[in-house]
Amino acid sequence: MSPILLVLGVGLIGGNRLGGRLADSGGVARALPAMLAPLCAGFFAMPQRATAVAITGASGLTAFATVPALQL
Repeated sequence: MSPILLVLGVGLIGGNRLGGRLADSGGVARALPAMLAPLCAGFFAMPQRATAVAITGASGLTAFATVPALQL
């Protein structure tokens, strides 16, 4: 469980850094479709452990990347 939370945390940190740049260039119009992609992929990828961990990191990245765009 701890390594999965570490992957999520790295995704959150990366998303926070990416979110500022994304908000400057495209705003919410780019951020929300980016958040939808790992959620849809997770539907198919969750039965396998390795892909579930990757989708967890990608979900954290895109979740925090939308925050600055939504605050504008």
